Amino acid sequence: MPVFNSAFTVRAPLQAVVDFHFSPGAFQKLTPPGMPMRLLQADPLAEGSITRFSLGLGGWRAEWVAVHSGVDSSGFTDSQLEGPLARWEHRHQFTELQPGVTRLHDRIAYEYKPGSAYWWTRLLFSPLALRFLFAWRYLATRHAVRRRAG
Repeated sequence: MPVFNSAFTVRAPLQAVVDFHFSPGAFQKLTPPGMPMRLLQADPLAEGSITRFSLGLGGWRAEWVAVHSGVDSSGFTDSQLEGPLARWEHRHQFTELQPGVTRLHDRIAYEYKPGSAYWWTRLLFSPLALRFLFAWRYLATRHAVRRRAG
């Protein structure tokens, strides 16, 4: 099963990073422009909360339902309950390296569904596509926490 890791640091206090990730609209801000995603439900981030969205490529679409667990000021995990992948567990970890500097580490364990019906997931969630997604998330996070501090 593939595992994807991404880590970056931002010049912002831990609490600013936590506040951003827990804020309404964070999911949309962390989604790159042009990504074929439509948000359907976003409960406030808490233990057991649900995020529901649809995504696809061309004529192929699927609904994704994620549940959150391990939610605290050090991070949270979102796990796919329903969706186009066989498995998706994404841990978001926040660590204060020093006052005003925070490290974000994302670890995703995922598995594609077999067969040709979900070929498009191999494009949207390829290692290269995930690198692009997390490069965007770095920029979006950095921008958001600077605006909060500014």
